[in-house]
Amino acid sequence: MNKSKFVVKLSWYGELHIFYTNSTTDLKALSNAISQLAKRLKVSRNYVKNEFDGRKDNFKVERR
Repeated sequence: MNKSKFVVKLSWYGELHIFYTNSTTDLKALSNAISQLAKRLKVSRNYVKNEFDGRKDNFKVERR
């Protein structure tokens, strides 16, 4: 399967974070961006993942 370039925008408590990633699916791109955000914030991946579980409209994944 070919990888595509994605732009993932995450709103972390009102603060916008933009990540660029190569992934095979939009779900994997979101997962990759969540991992990158956790590293940036120096918190666990699961802590960040719980914020982006689909209950809020706080992320957007775009294929480029």
